[in-house]
Amino acid sequence: MKKLNIILMIVLVSIFVMESCANDQIVPMVTDDETQFSATEIADYLEANITVQDYMEALDPEIALNLYNLDAEAVSEIAVYASTGATAEEITVISVDDEMGGDVVKAAFDSRIKAQKQGFANYVPEELVKLGEPVFGEIGNVFIMVICDNPQEAEQEITNCSERI
Repeated sequence: MKKLNIILMIVLVSIFVMESCANDQIVPMVTDDETQFSATEIADYLEANITVQDYMEALDPEIALNLYNLDAEAVSEIAVYASTGATAEEITVISVDDEMGGDVVKAAFDSRIKAQKQGFANYVPEELVKLGEPVFGEIGNVFIMVICDNPQEAEQEITNCSERI
């Protein structure tokens, strides 16, 4: 009986340790004495920590650029997690080199939301609620858009990202 209790304790401690490590997935890239996080690292963190209904898949950067109607020269990096299409859930993180690039990204976010609203209006109208409450964030020259059921959770996780930087 004592051995069983010890084994259970070890298993429980291991689970808590693994869970703790899973919540600290962002590892900074250090360049020129400045801590920077890539768009992919931020998107990966958000995808792992925001609750969604649907399966989310990382899109190839070329597909993501086409989805947002952006030129590769307009952005430094793009990372998108999209649902299977049954829901409007999406996590998009785009980094740019300058302020003007930020304006382009914000316009791309607006266009994407409008297109999604048109697509889901007749297909799955319940998804319009999510599309009506997108969450936006900025961390330096990194722009974030999250569409999910729980905007407060998304806001908190974006804040968690920005506090780590």
